[in-house]
Amino acid sequence: MAILNKILNILTLLLAGVALFFGYSLFERRVELRSHSEMVAKSMTEVVKRLDVASNTDVAAAVGDLGWKAFHDTRSDAGTYETFRNTKLSKIEGQVKTIMKQRDDLAHALAEIALNVDRGSLKPEIFQNVQDYEAGVTDLIERIVEVKDRDKLIFTRIHDIAFNLTMPLPEGSLKDPTQCKAALDTFGNNLNNLNKRSVAYVKTIVVAVDTIGQHDWQVNKDRLRSPTDYEGELAAIENDCAEINDDLIAYGKIGADLEKVKSELDDKKNELNDVNKNLLAREIDLDNCKTELARCKRGPGSIMMDPQDPSKPLNPGDSVVTNVEGKIIEVNYDWNYVIIDLGRRDLIPKNMGFRVARGSEYICKVKVTRVLDQYCVADILPHLKQGVVMEGDRVIQ
Repeated sequence: MAILNKILNILTLLLAGVALFFGYSLFERRVELRSHSEMVAKSMTEVVKRLDVASNTDVAAAVGDLGWKAFHDTRSDAGTYETFRNTKLSKIEGQVKTIMKQRDDLAHALAEIALNVDRGSLKPEIFQNVQDYEAGVTDLIERIVEVKDRDKLIFTRIHDIAFNLTMPLPEGSLKDPTQCKAALDTFGNNLNNLNKRSVAYVKTIVVAVDTIGQHDWQVNKDRLRSPTDYEGELAAIENDCAEINDDLIAYGKIGADLEKVKSELDDKKNELNDVNKNLLAREIDLDNCKTELARCKRGPGSIMMDPQDPSKPLNPGDSVVTNVEGKIIEVNYDWNYVIIDLGRRDLIPKNMGFRVARGSEYICKVKVTRVLDQYCVADILPHLKQGVVMEGDRVIQ
């Protein structure tokens, strides 16, 4: 017990030391944070005053003191400082955003003008920089003069190209500032659509050639992609398509014949199933007749008696055994029945039920409907089916 007390005392001492260390560290951080906040507040106040002078605004007077005390005095009952933010910080943010937007809008407007006259090297940053502003403006003006003469040649050439492509532009539309953009957009869209359509046509034809491998194509895919040799391949494509169309017509006739043959095969299959079912019924009737004939020949004294009740004759199909086990030798999925290698010789009665299993897995249950000497026929009970019955599956009572 004394050792435990010593250990607890040592742990208590260690925890106290840790608490003292972290408490001192938190005090130092608090002092640093307060000093930091005062320095930031003072710096922000000076910045606001300078922006007022340069921007003809009066935000500094509205903001006033930004120090720790001013911040503390705006604390609400809920413990928030929304008043400080709304009356001071938001005004500073609004002033800065307004000045920055004014400067950036002017710079971007000049840069956009420069871009429109093919002078993309004059970025907005050049016009935002006071030292580079005058040089940028001078360069922009010179570029506008250079572009003027070049535009005349471009306008004429575009009009000629559009006319040759059967996509004529309104006369003078490229020179009119109010129509120029729309005319250029139309011309560019027409060219893009024409190019996309041409590429899509070639790609589709090439894919068709690669996909339909059974046809002996005459067209040359490489020449088809050539802007100068494609015309000769168009005639080859027409011939190939005509041959494929003839083949499709022939295939359609074959398909119709195959459907007719398939329908006939299905009918024959149904007829064969009916014949097999009737044949099985006749075999059962014949086997029953043979059994009755044998009993008649033996006479009344030779009739087998029920071992459970010697005074009662044993009828064909009456069962006197239990725990009998066999296997499925045939499955008819169309008529949903099975044939089992158990019959009258095994004293299997009609309406006897069996469980079908494969290994330790339960498959379904079956019910005997016909009994022959060496095998019996049983219907599969669908509502108790949990798997597909297969030849060789075990049947147990």
